[in-house]
Formats: sequence, C-alpha cells, structure tokens
Amino acid sequence: NILQCNTTAESFSKIKAGRRNLIINGSMSIAQRGTSTTGITGDTFGACDRWEVDLSSAGTWTMEQVGDAPYNTGFTHCTSLSCTTAHAMGGGGKISLRQKIEACNIKGLMGGTPSAKPLTISFWAKSNEPGKYYIVFYRPRTGSDSSRIGISYTIEQSEVWEFKTITFPPDTSNGYQTTGTSAGIEIHFFLASDDSTYGSEQYGHWSTDVSKMAKGQTNLAAATGNYWRVTGVQMEIGNEHTEFEDISHME
Repeated sequence: NILQCNTTAESFSKIKAGRRNLIINGSMSIAQRGTSTTGITGDTFGACDRWEVDLSSAGTWTMEQVGDAPYNTGFTHCTSLSCTTAHAMGGGGKISLRQKIEACNIKGLMGGTPSAKPLTISFWAKSNEPGKYYIVFYRPRTGSDSSRIGISYTIEQSEVWEFKTITFPPDTSNGYQTTGTSAGIEIHFFLASDDSTYGSEQYGHWSTDVSKMAKGQTNLAAATGNYWRVTGVQMEIGNEHTEFEDISHME
C-alpha cells in the first residue's frame, strides 16, 4: 500500500511512476557512434550516446564504453575516461564529461521562478585516483550570463565502484531558456580543472562567476593511466533519489 511508504523512493517503486530521469542513456548501454575514441584533446562525442567530453588544455584522453559496472545492480556498461598524456593544470584548462538536456525536458523544474525546485543527481563512480571530484550544473540564460553551481563528492577507495547522490538547491534566477530544443541545462562531471580559474571558496550556490565551481578538484590529468568511470546516472526533480529509470529506449 502506498500509504505505508516511508520515503519517496519507496512510493515510486510501488506505483512504478515513469519519466523521472532527465538523463538519456544514463546506463551507458548505447554507443551508436562507436565504443572508443583515442587521442582526444578537445570537445568530443567519443563513445556512449549523448555523453560528450568537454576538454580544454588538460592533456590527451581516451573515451570508451566499457563492459564494467557495479555488481548486482543490473548495469552492464560504463563510460570510461583515461589519461594518455598527462598535464599540469593551468591556463584555465579543464576536462569534464557532460550531457546537455533540452529546455523542453526541464519545464518541471520551474527554474527562474520563486517556485523553482531542487535537483538530485545519483550515479556510480570508480577511479584509480581517490579524492575530491565535482559535479557542476551549467544553465544558459536568455539575455544574460549563464548560471553555474558546483558541489563535490569524494571517491573514497581506488578501483572500487561507489554510489553517490547529491541534491542541488533550486535556481530562482530569471532567464531560463524557453525554446524547447535549446540546451536548458548541462550536467558536468569534472575530472580536472585549473584551480586558479575554477577554485573559489564559494560552494554550492548558483552564480554567474565561473570561479565558483570546483575548489580543490582532483587533477586526474596529473598522470598517464589515471582513469574515471561512471554509470547509472540519474537526474531527477526533488530532494531524494529514486530507483534508476532508463529512458534510453522510450519514445
């Protein structure tokens, strides 16, 4: 009985509510362009559909769809990024894995209004380099500068899949995109960044200042062979994460 549920996640599980996950191909199961791209030094869709490397002055990378996933979760693949040419970060450099979500798919956020809602992101991550990593949301705004927010998570152990969930506060600043097919919001998984450019002490607040995003980000580009993997990415409206919903095959 749904009235006996103690959490949002339990309620969703019982009623099988759909269309919760704003991410497409969060399970990393589809790679129509190919499963591997080497020698990446700039923005590239290198493997899994909808996922793009956002890269500037951060070494050279390989992007792959890999048959590796956390045990007994139902996931079978992940996106893997590995460093093939190391780089000491500077000069505004950065690397992230990003997905752009169209404005028509985020109307339920009610962004840019006093009724704006929070966003919760959940995912599995794995790396040989434990440390602090950031998720950054980037929102193009009509007629003004873009809004950004960064919140960190910690990879505790080397080469072990770990589940993470983070809730981001509502964005009430005006200027949300209204053209349905325009990029309404972007999610970025940061892997390295120039601390002097992106390293302000401000944390967890929406801002138009690019410096207020990734203080103390681990530099995964520091050594050849460093890698980071992700799967089971879910982005949903509200304060709680719920059971993973893959909408890759819907429509």
